Amino acid sequence: MKDSPLTAGNVLLRAQGMAFCLLAVLGLAATPWLVDLNPSTLLVGVAAAIFFLGIPHGALDIVFAQRLYRVRAGRHWLLFIGVYLLLAALVIALWYLAPRLFLAAFLLISAYHFSGDPVIALSVPARILYGSAVIVLPTLLHADQVAALFGYLIGAGAAADAVDLLQAVTIPLLMGDLLVVCAAARVDWLAAGEVLCVVLLSIFATPLVAFTLFFCGMHSPRHFLRTALLAEMTPTTLLLQVALAPTLACALAGGVALVVSGGQPLEARLTQIVFVGLAALTVPHMLLVERVRYHGWRLTTR
Repeated sequence: MKDSPLTAGNVLLRAQGMAFCLLAVLGLAATPWLVDLNPSTLLVGVAAAIFFLGIPHGALDIVFAQRLYRVRAGRHWLLFIGVYLLLAALVIALWYLAPRLFLAAFLLISAYHFSGDPVIALSVPARILYGSAVIVLPTLLHADQVAALFGYLIGAGAAADAVDLLQAVTIPLLMGDLLVVCAAARVDWLAAGEVLCVVLLSIFATPLVAFTLFFCGMHSPRHFLRTALLAEMTPTTLLLQVALAPTLACALAGGVALVVSGGQPLEARLTQIVFVGLAALTVPHMLLVERVRYHGWRLTTR
């Protein structure tokens, strides 16, 4: 297959892909030292990375609201923010009332959402295999750690059941992901390398490290660059003018939640704030972004 000329956007995305692969290699190399890190210290670092490096891509929902739904007037913004926060609150209520259903829904929609990362043409099953890797494959070698994290969200018994279900599909999913790597390699070596790095991280790095490096090194910056290209803005301008204020607001909300919550160990509170918070933001975020992804990352009005 003859390569098409690289556009400026492709150059940015390829540079980000190479940076992620390097980050993954460094993360894998550091795994023996990170294993012995204090869990609370690790969770503080994970929370900081996700809030300041991961959340900014969700803050760009403002761009999609403006371009897709023509949200510009003050009353429109109040309505948009109100609906956005209502959806987030409903997700938190679901976690409180039906934690098992919450976790199942969160894992499924996350796998689907992450499936949009690859830049090359892949079939829907191949994309789902890719998106599921960071969720399922950590249970292959780190089932106890995944169960502990899930336990903070849904209780120890339910967490053990969830891990058992994930473990039942690890080998088929791993085989499928390796086939995706082979298929991608026939089209683009870098795309294949990205998928392979996600798989290796998910298997060998500790679960929190694997998810953080994936979320902050692949998913968030890829979405950020795509949005910058769609909005015809430089990434720096987009960060300072659009993403900075909502990101700081989310970090402040997370800090307040940490202070006012009590009665549980720090690790439990941090895990709940990070992952329930991510789930709450993911639902309204996907309602905006998936429409754009469906149209091949083109902003189309109604």
